[in-house]
Amino acid sequence: MADAMADAGGRPESAAAALSALLHFLDRPTVDLLRRVLGLTSSGTVRLVDRMQESGQVGRGPGSDRRSTSVELTAAG
Repeated sequence: MADAMADAGGRPESAAAALSALLHFLDRPTVDLLRRVLGLTSSGTVRLVDRMQESGQVGRGPGSDRRSTSVELTAAG
């Protein structure tokens, strides 16, 4: 998985961990929850989600309130 993520231009370890978490135990988490699970900074998580969205692995949607954004795994992810 790390090799596939590296080929896609992402940070292999963080992206692989994010994909695994989204598949196995996070159901449309907010970016902040994903940040806490991965142990990244807020800006690092946003950049990671940006790259993963650009490669078609995740999508963004509305969070539980107007201030948050959720992340969901796509079929490609």
